[in-house]
Amino acid sequence: MMRKLHLPLLALSAFLLTSCATILSGTRTNVLIDGDVSEPLTIVADRDTFDNVALPASVSIKRSHLKRPITLSSPHYDYADIIPGRSVNLWTFANYFNGFFGLPVDLMTGAIYEPAMSRYYVSKRSKSDSIDNVEAMPLRPVGVYKPVVLSKRPERNYRHEIDLVLGIGSSISDGIHHRQYQKMAQMGFSSMEWCGFPEYGASTDVRYFYHLNRWLAVGASFGQTYARDDLDYYGEGIDGRENIYQLRNAWCHVRTKSSFLTPAVKATWARVGLLSFYSIGSLGVQYRHHWTTVSVPHYNSWLYWLFFMPYERIDHVSVHDVRQWRLAAQLTPLGISIGRRHLRFFAELGYGIEGVFNMGVSYLPF
Repeated sequence: MMRKLHLPLLALSAFLLTSCATILSGTRTNVLIDGDVSEPLTIVADRDTFDNVALPASVSIKRSHLKRPITLSSPHYDYADIIPGRSVNLWTFANYFNGFFGLPVDLMTGAIYEPAMSRYYVSKRSKSDSIDNVEAMPLRPVGVYKPVVLSKRPERNYRHEIDLVLGIGSSISDGIHHRQYQKMAQMGFSSMEWCGFPEYGASTDVRYFYHLNRWLAVGASFGQTYARDDLDYYGEGIDGRENIYQLRNAWCHVRTKSSFLTPAVKATWARVGLLSFYSIGSLGVQYRHHWTTVSVPHYNSWLYWLFFMPYERIDHVSVHDVRQWRLAAQLTPLGISIGRRHLRFFAELGYGIEGVFNMGVSYLPF
């Protein structure tokens, strides 16, 4: 089992460790502004204007714009501009684990920066006084309160979600498929694993979710799965004589196909920056088709020696064919999605009809 999970775990690790600061911190940050100001302010930050703001207030700006001034104004007072300044976002050093492969992405998005101070205190001066010496000073937190975050780009709560999923390791190969493969191997057939997916399957499906709120969604998944194994049986050659070409006397195909429809529930249990962590459980039905065929060539020695044609006809014999309805389930304890707007990418680890390792893209229209 661990051998089968090896590649999915490596793929998930690469998925997680690319551009660490951008994924974990996001491209925006909040600057907390406080001060002894009784009248409402107008704040201009990152090209956005916020009117009638009462302090304290937390302003959302891009991390790449931390050197741009934040201006404040009110009817009776003047204020010095606030320039947050930059310090290093510690999440940037997580790129060490991917050989700093994601560092260029963090540089382009500005995610390597965070504000130099945790809070900025502004002092006011009457418009009749000089403001030459007015400065923005850092203030240590006093008391516990939760200021309103001012942002022109709030995170939307999308209601509809459409996922396109590619899965590896589907459980459709359990049971009959595996037993048929073992039976043919015991008859002398040898595996040709490079021709297909040995002992486990792949799936493609479409999922739809309706989000009841930010944390819970209901929907369904519809898709198809496919598993295949190819085996060869090598004989002695033409007319019982051995030859260097080792002509095969027969080959075998073990196949499983399935179509499934499974109602599903999705629970999002954490959000960090651009990342969302979730789990999915689904239970439904599948229509499964197993079949095994053996192809037997008939050799013609005269055609082979003159034209290198090893056989003149092939007989296909069906040795197993079963169609059945069964329960279909998928349990995905860990899913990780990257992005906040209409288009997001995801990777999942689980077990069931969809696969052990799933990845794909989500589209949230509205």
